[in-house]
Amino acid sequence: MNGSRLPAVIVAAAISLVPTAAMAAPMVVKAKTADGGWIWEPKVARVSAPKRIKWKNPTKAAHSVRFYKGPLKGVRFLLPEGENRTKKIKKAGNYKYRCDIPGHSKMVDGKCTGMCGRIVAQ
Repeated sequence: MNGSRLPAVIVAAAISLVPTAAMAAPMVVKAKTADGGWIWEPKVARVSAPKRIKWKNPTKAAHSVRFYKGPLKGVRFLLPEGENRTKKIKKAGNYKYRCDIPGHSKMVDGKCTGMCGRIVAQ
């Protein structure tokens, strides 16, 4: 190999190993008001695992994220007003979650209404 080309080859190889900003950026889910209640937007987030998900709360109320189906079932965290929280989705699966603060969502016969969300990780 020509000595003058070696540095360019090394730089190109190094750049290909560095993750891009799009690959490293988390999927963002935001708390929002809608029709006099609360929702997560997007309601369904489709991602490739592993992927970081960032829940943002720009509202003036506290919310929670409680996983009730899927690989993270039982995991819960609080999302105070104006704060963010990031969780890494490591495995493929269907992750269903809801805000379990009274009045924000409701579970009836295993179905969630109100502030409910889902992550579909492939």
